Amino acid sequence: MNELKNKIKKMKTNDKNHDRVIDEAIYFLDKAQECLDEGLKDPESWNTENVLINKAIFKLLPQMYLLQQIHRNSSDSGEN
Repeated sequence: MNELKNKIKKMKTNDKNHDRVIDEAIYFLDKAQECLDEGLKDPESWNTENVLINKAIFKLLPQMYLLQQIHRNSSDSGEN
């Protein structure tokens, strides 16, 4: 995995948007390595924990969306 990450890092160009894509790819490779290293030690616990985290996030998504809409509407009305 490190060899692949090093190859990807060499693709950076100092262009902000381009390098952000590179950084995100590296982040997901790190997360994949974490899944393999930690998740395979105790797959049942890993899955249980991830299900609980995902359920909590899914419960928060509607509130986050609502807050975003409220903020957007207040920003729009402030520009008038």
